[in-house]
Amino acid sequence: MSGLGRWSRPEGARDHADGPAAAHNGDVAGVSKIRPEAICPIRPGEKCTLCQVSVTGPQDCGLVYLVMHDDELREGLRNQRLAPSGAVA
Repeated sequence: MSGLGRWSRPEGARDHADGPAAAHNGDVAGVSKIRPEAICPIRPGEKCTLCQVSVTGPQDCGLVYLVMHDDELREGLRNQRLAPSGAVA
């Protein structure tokens, strides 16, 4: 047995930093690094402004969750979207 103890690396094993994957820096040919802007489902036509602390977008926004899981609020949002642009409900 080698002097490294029982947790030694098997012979021929490589570090994760070895090989072709080590040179990968996240860039993928032909893919843009620019993320699309998230659209706020509560304010139609406006981008998500991350108006709540610790929110990364509509997918984890508490307000969006509440509106989308409440039948009355969701219906009101739907009616707002379907109404003519100048109409006030």
